[in-house]
Amino acid sequence: MGEIASLLALACVGAVYYAETLGYAVSRFERTGGPAVYPKMVLACLFVFIALRICRIVRERKPRPFVFLNLFRGARGKFFLMFAAYILLMPHLGYIVATAGYLTASCALLTRLKEGAPGPPGRFALRALFFLAVTMGLYWFFATLLNVGVPEGVLQYFD
Repeated sequence: MGEIASLLALACVGAVYYAETLGYAVSRFERTGGPAVYPKMVLACLFVFIALRICRIVRERKPRPFVFLNLFRGARGKFFLMFAAYILLMPHLGYIVATAGYLTASCALLTRLKEGAPGPPGRFALRALFFLAVTMGLYWFFATLLNVGVPEGVLQYFD
């Protein structure tokens, strides 16, 4: 029951954000869906996944204890802390630095958890360069082609 309550709370937060997207002014000649079409699609997918998970829990009919604090212990807790740091540091460091760092750190953590060791430094450096290249490509795609404002962070001082 605790997991269902958590999922319903997440759905309520999503519903508030979905209701906020309905307030944007749209011309009646607009046929693309308006300025908030992508957040609406993401929230709709979230609602579908929440509904599917609730149906799966109800169908199992096995009472399993859901301990909320287990989400923040062990590997899940480390990923949660890394993701929270990523979100908090992105406006200050910028998209490229924060995303490349987050991807590199999370991959290093996964490697350490899977293999029990950090892995060879050459492979770590190659992955870091790959993540940096992918992040820069996505930055270019969003900033140049789609004209989406992406946080520049510390890189704005190097222009």
